[in-house]
Amino acid sequence: MNVAANQVPASGTDDRKSTRRRMLKGGKILTGVQHAIVECVVRDMSETGARLRLGDLSFTPAEFLLYIPVDQACYRVRVRRRQGADIGVEIIERVEKPGWCRI
Repeated sequence: MNVAANQVPASGTDDRKSTRRRMLKGGKILTGVQHAIVECVVRDMSETGARLRLGDLSFTPAEFLLYIPVDQACYRVRVRRRQGADIGVEIIERVEKPGWCRI
């Protein structure tokens, strides 16, 4: 299979709908629970999903907002898999950053 160096193949056993681009971007997990913000690193991303690395997996609800400050982009996401310090999320929709988030 011929895949560019910065891309992760969409085929195989991971059931991805599109090719993800590798990256190392700082991200924020935003929840409505006391307006919590948890730091994460976006390891790869596509139009339909992303792989996030977290320091603490104990605080990851099934659905949350993922905010990527460098892109000024906020997405409603759903957790699809958990493996070690990584979680795979499905992007449900792009949304406005909540007003309470002052990042």
